[in-house]
Parts: sequence; C-alpha cells; structure tokens
Amino acid sequence: MLSRFAPLLVGTLLLGGGMAMVSAPGLPIAQAQSSTAKSVWRTFNPSGGRFSILMPDSPVPLGTAFSVGGQEMQLQQFVSSQQNDQVVYMAGWMDLPGGGVKPGELESSLDSVRDGFRSRLNGKLLQEFQLTLAGHPGRHFKMSAQVDNRPYLVTQRVYLRNDRLYQITTMVPSRLEGSLQGSISGFLKSFKFL
Repeated sequence: MLSRFAPLLVGTLLLGGGMAMVSAPGLPIAQAQSSTAKSVWRTFNPSGGRFSILMPDSPVPLGTAFSVGGQEMQLQQFVSSQQNDQVVYMAGWMDLPGGGVKPGELESSLDSVRDGFRSRLNGKLLQEFQLTLAGHPGRHFKMSAQVDNRPYLVTQRVYLRNDRLYQITTMVPSRLEGSLQGSISGFLKSFKFL
C-alpha cells in the first residue's frame, strides 16, 4: 500500500537560500490502484501544474497546506504505483515564497534539495548531474535507501522555473530496477513545461 511511502512523500522549501524538509503529519494518503495487467502510460497535465508528464494508470493527488515561518505553503503531488504498489512514480510542485531563489543561490539551493532528500531517506547518493529543461536549471540524483527494510533505488529530478520548484521521483525496489529501466527513463524524460 502507498501508506508505507507516506514518510517519503515530502516537499522541499527554498527559504532564504536554505532548505527545510517539510513532512505533513497526518497527510491523508489515498490508495492508488495497483496494476494487475499492463500499465497504460498516459499524458498527465494536472490543473495548475503548468507541466505534462507520462504517468502509468491514474495518478492520485496528494496535496496539503502547511505553515513554515509564518508563511502558508501548498505542496501538490500526484502519485501512481505499479507492481502491487512496490513501484512508485511521483510528480509535483511547490510555489516558492518571495519570488523564488535569489540570484547567486541557485547551486546552493539545489544542493540543499539533494541533501534534504538524502537525509529524509537516510539514503546513499549514487549519481548526480546538472541538467536544464527549456532553459531552466535542474538537478538529477539517484540514491539507494531502505524502505520497509528492503533496498530501493530512488531517482529524482528537480527543476526551478521562476518561483516554482518541480519534483519528479521514482521509487523502485533494487531487484526490479533493471527490468524497469525503460519505464523509469521514459517517465523522467517525458516531463515538459507548459
């Protein structure tokens, strides 16, 4: 069930050049339908998201409001699962306060996203590189982590576009990664700004 991934469904905030990991206690976790047959990959374009991405099955929205430093924030994520909820695909965004990242703080902000995510997962960084999409900066990183005492590989891409942070994430049991490499790559590469 997706509820086991609830602690990992987190947002990251860029505040004053630093990162704060935010989890939403009591976040209602909707149950995504497990696929028992071949997954159907569809273009997904969430209302207000200003992006499209290919996702399997029907993504389940997970959104919450919370306050950080007196500022009200909204985290919007959409989750889809496969293989009896063992394989998870997530895409989402968060609007950043104060107009986004200040000039000169881009790299340190992306470093903080990576470090916060790694800390939250208690993961080991395996791969990282910079990337851009339609002229907007981003970062790709892959980590190994334990989820329910089982080895997982977690791949995340983050992009900064104006005052919005986008996060695209896959969580795959290590033993399945080889057989799902095409799906993982296709998912990550299908993300487009609208």
